[in-house]
Amino acid sequence: MVSHAFKSLIFFITMTVTLFACAGSSEPKNKMKLYYGHYEVVDIERYSGGLTTIEQAKQRIGDKITICPTIFSDFVSNIKPPVYKMEVEKVEKEEGVVPPKNSVFYGFMPERDFIHYIEVFKTIDAKYFYTRYEVIGQNKLMKSFDGFFYKVDKIASCQ
Repeated sequence: MVSHAFKSLIFFITMTVTLFACAGSSEPKNKMKLYYGHYEVVDIERYSGGLTTIEQAKQRIGDKITICPTIFSDFVSNIKPPVYKMEVEKVEKEEGVVPPKNSVFYGFMPERDFIHYIEVFKTIDAKYFYTRYEVIGQNKLMKSFDGFFYKVDKIASCQ
């Protein structure tokens, strides 16, 4: 009888600890919610050639970007309703491995081991993303477009 009560007590404690650990997790169920909001282009950086001139790229500073559940818009796209996916790309640092042409390839934040992307799709069944943004910090994203990195800061929530 004592043995059965002891086992029940251990089971109860184990389940209670497990439930509190799961409930206290800081990992959101939908990570995309962290990035919903209104953003503004705050800086540009040239990384390769393109048709856009430095003057044209500088004119984008101050442009607004919206990444909300019902609408996505930036200086290239306007999608209602958008479909978002979070993707992670491992940064290859091994000698002899040819990496994809990402921001690390062009020398931007080369110390990273992973690049986190927000991919925007026009429809749920779209095979390829329409555009994507790279997460470069808390409330900071970046879009690469026509030879420039456009750095954006979150300025407001979607509400």
